[in-house]
This record gives sequence, structure tokens and C-alpha cells, in this order.
Amino acid sequence: MTDVFINYRNGDGEDTAAFIGTELSRRFGSEKIFRASDSIEGGEPFPPRILGAVHGSRVVLAVIGDRWADARDSSGRKRLEDKLDWVRRELLAARRYNVRVIPVLTGGSVRRLNQLDLPAALSWLRDLQSRRFDSGDVDGSIKRIVDDLIAFVPGFTPVTAEEDHRSGRATNTGDNYGPVLMGDGTQLNETTYNFNDRGGRR
Repeated sequence: MTDVFINYRNGDGEDTAAFIGTELSRRFGSEKIFRASDSIEGGEPFPPRILGAVHGSRVVLAVIGDRWADARDSSGRKRLEDKLDWVRRELLAARRYNVRVIPVLTGGSVRRLNQLDLPAALSWLRDLQSRRFDSGDVDGSIKRIVDDLIAFVPGFTPVTAEEDHRSGRATNTGDNYGPVLMGDGTQLNETTYNFNDRGGRR
């Protein structure tokens, strides 16, 4: 069952979303984390899959980068104003289903959501406590998100070393937040994803 849904916009923060998704999947199990590009199989109808995943989640992580609020379509219209925009639809679905939304701010210029940049339907995002994903402190950034999820999602705990071994995932040999890994999985730390100051991968 999906517990955490990762909401993001292609072209704005998708590398950060991918990093967060990979780290949370490693710590808690991939079946509990939904990120569209990883969780939807080829040929599967995605609208019901996405909306069903939002409905079944406990937390939506909304990854917001420098261009998130001002992203525009080919006609110059803000994509957040488009009722068919999937970022907007996912967030409104979370609101409708009473799913907790945590804005995750990434990129050099994102400090706080501005009501002037948000359509009326999403103005409530401004009042939500956000977390920052700092490219200079990826371990600390992930730790804060993990701490929130453990606090907000009942029964949400990191997988054990034994479970990691059985599943073929990497095993964390330090604490729950350390980057030192052993096993068959891929080592993930700040050298795996080379973040620049815009939250992207070089």
C-alpha cells in the first residue's frame, strides 16, 4: 500500500524528486512510495492510477523548485492555472481526500510560497509548513523528511537489515540516516546525485 506520494513537475525539481523517492524506497520499501515515473507500469492507464495513489496515501510530498510557480505551457499560460495540469490535480486531490501535504522547497531562489504566485485553488499551500531540500546538506534534508514521515504515518518505520537482505536492497550499516551502505543495492549519497544550486543533476 502506498503511504507517501511524491508530487513534482518535470523540468522543475524532478531530479530532487527522484533522489527523495529512491532514498525513501530504500529506507521504507518501494511499495510504500509512489512516484509516477517509477510506480506506473508501461501501458497502464495513468489517470486512475495516480488519483488512486493520492487517495490511498497518508502524505504527499510536493517538490517545488525555482520554476514551479511560473512554469508555462506553449501558449504562455501558467500551468498551475490549467485545470488539467497534473501537478495541480494531484494537489487538489490530496486536499479533497484530506491527505497531509508537505511542500519540499528545492533550488536557490525558493524561500516561501507567495500567494501572488498561486492560483486561488492552491492558495492554501502558502499556509503549510514546508521543508527545504538543501543540495549542500542532502543527508540532513532527507533526515528531516524521514522524521516527518515517521511522526505522521502510523506504523511507518524503516525496514530492518534482515528485510533489506531478503529483498536485495542495500543495507544501512550506520544509523537510519547514514550514507554508508552494504549489500546488493546501489549506494546513494551526495556523490551519486551531483546536485547543483538549482536542485538539478549536473
